Amino acid sequence: MRNVFDQYEQIENRVTHALGTALHESHKFLEAFCRGVEHPLPLHAKVRVAIQHRPGVHAQLSEEEALRRGLPDLWIDDGADWALVIECKIQHSISLPQLRAHEREARQYENSKVILISPERAPESVSSVFKCILWTEVYEWAKALARDPWAEKLVSYLEVVEKKLVDEEKGLNGALTTFTGIPFSAEEPYSYMEAKRLLRLLMDGLRDRSDLHRVLGVNLRRKGRGSIKGKVSFSVWDMLPLAGDDENFTRAPHLTVGIRSTEAVAQLTIPDRVSQPTRRLLIGADVTDFEAGLNEFVRSVRRVLQRDSGAKPYVEVVQRHWPRGRAAPSTYDAEIVFDPRTIRGDGKIIQQFEWIQAAFDAMQSRKANLQLAVGVRFPYETSSVVGTSTFADTVAEVFSATSTFLSRVGRLPP
Repeated sequence: MRNVFDQYEQIENRVTHALGTALHESHKFLEAFCRGVEHPLPLHAKVRVAIQHRPGVHAQLSEEEALRRGLPDLWIDDGADWALVIECKIQHSISLPQLRAHEREARQYENSKVILISPERAPESVSSVFKCILWTEVYEWAKALARDPWAEKLVSYLEVVEKKLVDEEKGLNGALTTFTGIPFSAEEPYSYMEAKRLLRLLMDGLRDRSDLHRVLGVNLRRKGRGSIKGKVSFSVWDMLPLAGDDENFTRAPHLTVGIRSTEAVAQLTIPDRVSQPTRRLLIGADVTDFEAGLNEFVRSVRRVLQRDSGAKPYVEVVQRHWPRGRAAPSTYDAEIVFDPRTIRGDGKIIQQFEWIQAAFDAMQSRKANLQLAVGVRFPYETSSVVGTSTFADTVAEVFSATSTFLSRVGRLPP
């Protein structure tokens, strides 16, 4: 069904219409917005909100004509001496002359302000002159107004637009929304497009964490797996490379985040193409070394498991092949998956050393085409953390717990 805000062709104009409508219809949101941009509404004043307008322009203009005339995206005033002029950017470039032109128009109001809203930080040449905010801030102001129908409509529409831009890879630099958790459940089934949007936000948040570089040596500047293509899939994933890994990520250990149809996962991945010497260092010279590493991992994620009783640590060894090349989905030929707490036993988890022995033996073969993963899974139906904004912190904790393996191959910072 076509959204009511999709009457415009340009993405900027669609989102401007959504924002303008929410500001016009919800006085509570208008007040919150004006406080956020540090230009409070005048007391007891009635203001008007106009889209693609400035004083003196009374005709209803087409998108093309409004763009040609350089009209502000939103103009809000009280008809007396207070005005707020808003320029909205999503894909179009930021123009300082355009903002200065809006400022000249607004000078007829004694108490006026021009602001810019964009997906990423404005250059200093602009932010030093004008108030600049992010779409993510607008999203959070609207989301904070629980049960306000127009604020909720704006929140929903920003998510829809971002989902579309991410899915179509339309060059969205920055973000429109913030990561608030993975909401999939029986009531809100998994959606591939929504999973891609959430994964992008989650990975952007992880790449902003200096502690991952400091503790694990994660290369925060390097891209992950690249484009996530396709229209339908039961999982999406991305990865964080480690410092010094200039080769393809399929040949080096890396940290992986996956959003699947039933769960989210955070893991250290040791691909099948990792060299045999590196593989031996990672898992150890014998099963006792492998056991020591896994026991230390379990100890390190203990706090995660205490906070979230639905989370489950796991070790996974898989053999796969790619019938249509590595750009297409793989086919699993064999799989060993076990909870590392079975090594010693833990409460109702019965000790069963045979699982680690089987995994270690399989990884020892020189001809083994096997991938090893050590991580934690967060099922949507049982995890208490996966649906919250703190899930990114939890993922970082799981990654930090893999340091016991990365230290074996000199991957950690000095």
